[in-house]
Amino acid sequence: MLRKFTLGRAAVALAAMALLMLFAAFMQLYLLNSYPPGLDPDAAAYGLNALKPLRYGFLPFYDYNNGSAEPVFIYSASLFILVFGPTRFALKLVSAFFAITSLAVLYVCLCELGRGEFKTETRRSIAVLAVAALATSRVVAFLFRFGMRFSTSNVFQMAAVSALACAVRAGKRSAWVGAGCLFALTQYTYLNSRVLPLLLLLVLLFKLPPRWWQNKALLAGAAAFLLAALAMLVPQIVWYAAYPATFLSRTSQTGITQNPLYAQLGFAGTLLDKLHKYWLALGWVWNGQYNQIKAPLLAPLFFYGFLAGLVVSLIYFRRRLPALLLCGMAVMVLPDLLAGDRDWPHETRIVGAFPFVAALAGLGIGAVLDWLGQWRDLKRLAVVMLCACSVVIATICAVPRAARLVVLIAAKSTVSSACTWAVPSACACVTIKLCAWAVVIATICAVAIAAMASLVSATKSAVSSAAT
Repeated sequence: MLRKFTLGRAAVALAAMALLMLFAAFMQLYLLNSYPPGLDPDAAAYGLNALKPLRYGFLPFYDYNNGSAEPVFIYSASLFILVFGPTRFALKLVSAFFAITSLAVLYVCLCELGRGEFKTETRRSIAVLAVAALATSRVVAFLFRFGMRFSTSNVFQMAAVSALACAVRAGKRSAWVGAGCLFALTQYTYLNSRVLPLLLLLVLLFKLPPRWWQNKALLAGAAAFLLAALAMLVPQIVWYAAYPATFLSRTSQTGITQNPLYAQLGFAGTLLDKLHKYWLALGWVWNGQYNQIKAPLLAPLFFYGFLAGLVVSLIYFRRRLPALLLCGMAVMVLPDLLAGDRDWPHETRIVGAFPFVAALAGLGIGAVLDWLGQWRDLKRLAVVMLCACSVVIATICAVPRAARLVVLIAAKSTVSSACTWAVPSACACVTIKLCAWAVVIATICAVAIAAMASLVSATKSAVSSAAT
C-alpha cells in the first residue's frame, strides 16, 4: 500500500535554501567577467598584491593601498589565481564566492539567534526570507562582482556572531575558543570589523542566562574566548605596536566634517541628511560611489517587509531577537556614519548592515505569515498576493522611469513630434498606473474578504461545537 509522500518542515526549509543558493550563484556568476567591465583601481591593487606570494615569494601583511593590515582577501585571491590563473575572472570570483557563502552563514546565524524567541518553523522562515532578500538584491549582486576585499567581511562577521551565541547556549569551552578565533579572523578582513566588538558585546548581553556571574563554566568560557582572540591577533598587535601611525592611516582620511553638506547644514543637519539617505537607499534610490545601477538595496516586497519588521519589533519589544537585529543594524552603520565624507551611504563601509536589514525584512514577512498560520487557506492566499503585489509595485515604480525616457526622446525631436510622442505615452503611463492601483486595491479587498470568511467559518465551527 502506497503511503502519501510528505516533506518535513526542515526539508522544505533546506530545499528553499538550495534554490536560493542556486539563484544567488546565477546572479553572482552570470557574465561575471564582463559585467561590470574592467577592474576598479582598488581591485587591481588587490590583484597585484595577490600575485606577490605566487611570483615573488613575498607574503604581504599590510596593504599600503588602503592602509590596513587585513590580508584575508589577498591570500584568498592568491588561492583562486593559483587555480584559475592570473585573470580578472579569478579576482572577481573571490568576492562572488564570499557573497554566496555569506548567505548560508546568514541562515545559520539567524536560526541560532532566534532560539528561544520563536518556534522552529518561524525561525527557519525568517532566515530563509532574509536570505531571499539578499539573494534577489540587484545591489548585492552588482557590488560583489568588483573583486574587492569588503566582500570577505559579512561571512566572518556573521559566523562570529553565530558562534558566540552558540557558545553561550552550549557552554562548551571548545565553542568559546572557536568563537574567539572567528572574531579575531574578522579583524583581518575589512575595516568595518573594528566595530564588531561592540556588536558581540550586545549579543553576549542579550544571550547571557540569569545569574550569569555565578556560572563558573560561562566565566571560564569567556576567558577562553578572550585568550583565543588575543592569540590570533598577535601579528596585528605587533604590527600596530611597531607602526602606530598605520592604525588610523585610513580612518583619519575621512570624517563627517569632510561631507560636502557640512558647511551648509552643520553637524546636526548633515547627520539628518545621512539618515534620510539611508532611508532612500533601502527602497527608493541609491546614488552611491560604486552603485552604478542606482538601485535600492531591497526589492519592493522586502522593503515593505522591512517596514513590517519595524512594526513587529515594536510588538515583540520584550523578545531579544528583534532588539538584537535593530542593534546590529545600528552598530554596523557606524563605520559609514563616522566616516561620513559622502552624502550618500558608502557601499563598502555599510556592507556589514546588509544582513541585519535583510533579517528585519524576513522578520516582518515571517511574523505576518506566522500570524496567518491558523488559517492555512488564508496563508496561501497571502503568499500569492504578496508575490503579485511585489510585481505590481515594481511596475508602478518603473512607470515614472519609462515616462522620463519618453520625455527625453521627445525632447530630441521637434515640437510637433514631441507632442506626437508625449501625449500617447503620457496617457499610456496614466492607464498603467490606474490598472496597477486597481490590482492593489483588488488584492487588499480579496485578503479582507478571505479573512472575514475564515473568521465566519471559525465562529460557526465554535458555535456548533459548543452546541454539541
